[in-house]
Amino acid sequence: IVAESHLEEFLSHLPESAREEPRRAWVRRHGTSIYGVLDELMDRYLREASPGLKQEEAQIVQDALFAVLPTYEFDGYAGLTPRGDRVVILHWGIGMTLSFWSHWYLRLHEEGNNYITGHAERVYATLQYFNNFWFGLDPGPNFPDIYPKSEDSWELDEAMTRGAISFVLGHEIGHILYKHRPYGSNQNLNHAMEFEADRKGLEVVIRLAFLSTAVLHKDNYFTKFILFGPLFAIAVMSLFGDESSHTHPSPSSRKERLLMSYEPILKEIFKDKYEFIVTEVDNDLVAMLRRNADNLFALFSTFRDTMDKLSRGLPPIDSSWVANEIQLDRPNTNK
Repeated sequence: IVAESHLEEFLSHLPESAREEPRRAWVRRHGTSIYGVLDELMDRYLREASPGLKQEEAQIVQDALFAVLPTYEFDGYAGLTPRGDRVVILHWGIGMTLSFWSHWYLRLHEEGNNYITGHAERVYATLQYFNNFWFGLDPGPNFPDIYPKSEDSWELDEAMTRGAISFVLGHEIGHILYKHRPYGSNQNLNHAMEFEADRKGLEVVIRLAFLSTAVLHKDNYFTKFILFGPLFAIAVMSLFGDESSHTHPSPSSRKERLLMSYEPILKEIFKDKYEFIVTEVDNDLVAMLRRNADNLFALFSTFRDTMDKLSRGLPPIDSSWVANEIQLDRPNTNK
């Protein structure tokens, strides 16, 4: 979501061939309420994830209310409103956050080094920009220099972001599919629900990766970046800390569970074609994913102190209005 005064600055970072579509989208959205724009975002997320959904998962999309809302107390939520409607809510910053760090990652991939580390002012400016839009503050007109340069990198950037957002959606669908209860006093049970939902998110992304590659006639590099999406999403979460909470396991432990799940899920999906499929993508797929995930976690760990300082002292945000927003302005009779 870009203000008019920042539009051309933002577009200047895109390859010329990719500028017209977002310009037209901005014109189309001009004058639309913020909720109209956020509804459009959710429609796009669901459309991009849909090739990875099985029938029972797609039915949940039809039956529940999926919304992107400006709430800052959680990244994603799946459950019931007070009157019993099934809902999935994503923090409005999730898509932008994953895109932001995907741009950075592909720029790093192009240049072969973490070009902002070692430059304290550049690190601080980048993290401050990210922190501001996550917490709903004005990020300012100065876009950090994080954007990839080549059209090929932008295509891989899009693939990884699609895999990451589809993982988040698949995770929340998993909570509904498995009829997970609200978090309780048993931490082990809370963590087990999160691991189970993560596995469902990974299933969605694995199906999406191979179907998207076939339908869009992309090469195996495109497939790899979609497959890396879930690990990338968990790594981004680690920017805020890598500790377990009462409700959620640590990002590092979630990363390890995901890495252990790739091979069994691939075998479940492709059965006797498993060896052929994996060899086509990468002879040592899981090792490649682990190497990249470990490197990304290590890089993000160097940003945590600055992130903590930037977010310290921000006022707590009351999101209790979300339930009323859904009940009163977004009625849904599906249970």
